[in-house]
Amino acid sequence: MIDEKPRAVQATRRFFAFRTSRWTWRRSLALMLALSVLSAAVGGAGGYLYGQTQTAVTADRMWASLTGLWSDTGQIGRTADFAVLEDAIAVLEDEFIGELPGDDVLNQAAIEGVLAHLDDRYTLLLRPEQAALEASDTSGQFGGIGSMVEWSEEDLAVRITEPFPGSPAAEAGLVTGDLVIAVDGEPVAELGMSGTISRVRGPVDTEVRLDIRRGAEEFELTITRATIDMPTTSHELIGPDANIGYVRLHTFNALAADKLGDVIKGFESADVTGLILDLRGNGGGLLDESVEVAGLLAGRGLVVRQIYSDGREEEHRAQHRAVLARDTPLVVLVNRSSASASELVAGALQDNGRAILIGEPTLGKGSVQVTRMLADESQIRVTNSLWFTPKGRSINGEGLVPDVLIERMEQGAAPEAADSDEDADPYIEAALRHLAGLRTGS
Repeated sequence: MIDEKPRAVQATRRFFAFRTSRWTWRRSLALMLALSVLSAAVGGAGGYLYGQTQTAVTADRMWASLTGLWSDTGQIGRTADFAVLEDAIAVLEDEFIGELPGDDVLNQAAIEGVLAHLDDRYTLLLRPEQAALEASDTSGQFGGIGSMVEWSEEDLAVRITEPFPGSPAAEAGLVTGDLVIAVDGEPVAELGMSGTISRVRGPVDTEVRLDIRRGAEEFELTITRATIDMPTTSHELIGPDANIGYVRLHTFNALAADKLGDVIKGFESADVTGLILDLRGNGGGLLDESVEVAGLLAGRGLVVRQIYSDGREEEHRAQHRAVLARDTPLVVLVNRSSASASELVAGALQDNGRAILIGEPTLGKGSVQVTRMLADESQIRVTNSLWFTPKGRSINGEGLVPDVLIERMEQGAAPEAADSDEDADPYIEAALRHLAGLRTGS
């Protein structure tokens, strides 16, 4: 229940203590590891966790967030003893037949080793190239091929979900459902999602070679990168009488609320009799934008409640009047790739009765990560709180269950984008049936 506070772990307060020793690089690496993690907390850099600026935290508090050690009375210290790590590095330096990686790689690997034991997939280290990739995601512009993608666990590949119209991906012939299995000869199964995206992106007018699997066929495409302005929204009037507004919100970037607001105003001028907001495949983005988007549709009020590891609560409320008329029926489309900020908006609209949800259960990404920049331009992202809907439902690990369920597509199939032929899309077809039923009273 929402009123229950997460229990704080009782622990004894201790202080950081490092033994005095002769400082060689191998003996100081353990201290560098600890300080590189903690410098993110004390360096004063504001961070975004899907867009929410976090307040500064102390070194003790950052370590507590990494280890799960919290106290009702405040900070908890930790005695650091890295003797085994020091010994292992000393053996490597003395005995390894090859060349050891540089300090930056060793530091990053050591941090990743610590985070791997926290049993939280969202507490992670973004290496410098990954951190740069995240920055381009929220800015909305980068050099690449121009397509929405998702990770296919069953294929260990990246699936094309929607090539942008007129993009290099579309011009090269990529279609929804294609699997990217290698980039410039490197297997995607080894690169993972973020590694694949970072290698596909690059300087404008350079080429990238993709190995593609389409059904039983495999082939190679060479695509020239271009400047990609990632679409924030796409919209049209649909339905038998072209009087239903359809808008797909692709991401919650810094333009999301403004763009959606403009679309809704245009629909209201066209006297639409219903609105369909498509959040399928939208993996989230900026928290502040999600709160504003919810406000555009439902007006002032509570959007999400955030509960921190120490039991503190914070409410995020929309502050402005709705742009969408209150008597305009609203349907929100979701699927298993709707996550994070998408779930906040959909959950708030479902809780307050402003919209019905149609589609598949959502991903269930309801945790909050605070992001801090480290000295080598990598970032550490640490889960420090959970999200709950206005009625107290937990999103994390559970997701949202739609009011109208659409049968899950066959494994390996990708969610369809909006199509001029609505019958090709069972989600849109179900939304149109629901809105038609409201008009006829059935």
